[in-house]
Amino acid sequence: LSVDGVDQYVVVTGIEGDIVTVSSSTRSFRLPEGDIVERWDGNYVVLWPTPPGERTVQRGESGPSVDWLYRQLGRVDGLDQTIAAGAKFDQALERRVKHFQIGAGLRPDGVAGALTWILLGAASKTDAPRLSGVDD
Repeated sequence: LSVDGVDQYVVVTGIEGDIVTVSSSTRSFRLPEGDIVERWDGNYVVLWPTPPGERTVQRGESGPSVDWLYRQLGRVDGLDQTIAAGAKFDQALERRVKHFQIGAGLRPDGVAGALTWILLGAASKTDAPRLSGVDD
């Protein structure tokens, strides 16, 4: 954001109504949402906790990332997704991933990569960081 005529990196730490709280390396401040839009160049970075062994996974694979994928899709689907460690990424899981991707507005390729991980983590309401004042 351009703040006091100086371009700064900031972190959005809260949203209450139309007031956005941001923190820079030296201070925190609150601005109306409209001021953020005027001062922002449109670039941003998403910080997110990675699943265990995070990497792109697809049909035929197994391991911690596939186990996490089963559990998170279960949460999103409202199912108790108890699986044995080392589950295989099979055709059924690929269909579930594609279904999730379609619902999330992604290209449904059935491959769990970074963007699928990010949106799945958010949709499954894990302990991922969230902005205060944002309704889930």
